[in-house]
Amino acid sequence: MRQILDRIADKWSLLVIALLEKRTLRFTELRKRIDGISQRMLTTTLRQLEHEAGADRADSLSYCSAKG
Repeated sequence: MRQILDRIADKWSLLVIALLEKRTLRFTELRKRIDGISQRMLTTTLRQLEHEAGADRADSLSYCSAKG
């Protein structure tokens, strides 16, 4: 539980969660909406959220990559 709280307290994770709360966004849309985040940091943040929350990217995180 502590690891999940630490993750969502992270600056980038909070921004990603807030943006995905209302609608599905593609990776590039997320990157454009989060000022200052690099492609690598966004990828890392999304992977950590998927892993730590046991989330599926399409269902729970509501983002989709260009590859599917």
